[in-house]
Amino acid sequence: MKKVTEILLAVVIVVLCYVIFKQIQGPVQFEKEAANRKTAVIKKIKDIRTAEQEYKKAYGKFTDNFDELVRFILEDTIEYKSEIYDENNLDNAAILEQLRKADKNWKNEKIVRVAVKDTIFDIKDKAPYQLSEAEIRNLPFIPFTDQKKFELDTATIVTAGLQIPVVRCHAAYIDFLDTDTYNQEVWNLLADEYNFYAAQGSDMELKEMGLKQAADEGKVSIRQFGVTFGSLETSTNEAGNWTGDNSNE
Repeated sequence: MKKVTEILLAVVIVVLCYVIFKQIQGPVQFEKEAANRKTAVIKKIKDIRTAEQEYKKAYGKFTDNFDELVRFILEDTIEYKSEIYDENNLDNAAILEQLRKADKNWKNEKIVRVAVKDTIFDIKDKAPYQLSEAEIRNLPFIPFTDQKKFELDTATIVTAGLQIPVVRCHAAYIDFLDTDTYNQEVWNLLADEYNFYAAQGSDMELKEMGLKQAADEGKVSIRQFGVTFGSLETSTNEAGNWTGDNSNE
């Protein structure tokens, strides 16, 4: 009997140790996996933003149609400025000096039309960067999902009497994070995002209620929290909501 008790006690101890280990490791593993997934989503949404910004330069507006955006990248051309003579080549110094003396308005540049897909993704992180046709066709889909598309919307707002086209692209956390394995951790993340959102606003009612109550009453949607660039309410220069974003990078 004593031996049986000792065995049962050992089993209980092992189970408790495992439970404690999982409670500690769960949030740690979630943070690591969530960071990896978010990085992949940000990388793709930045490429979508680059394409949208070039589309606007070409057509004067953004598009909310991914088929049109993909067509633009794969099939269209844009104007591209390049140097006629390499300014960094000393052998060209005399030629450039003569041309500028002859015509003070002369510019060392030529404008050509080049394929969008060969141009707009050419420089990222100071290194050559291009997307394959397969990667371009896959742009609409959020990483780590079963072909779920980014939310892509456009609008026109009026600022100082001017009509300004705006765009918003969004991937909800609940779409690309592992809610099956880390349900509580994802909910904690959403609650933190909600608290920050409520603190930034002027709605005192939101500040006094939690995420669940606010969602149940339809005041917020848990889908609004995630990775986003742009806004449909104001012109943001297509800024992203992730740390360290520069919309012109």
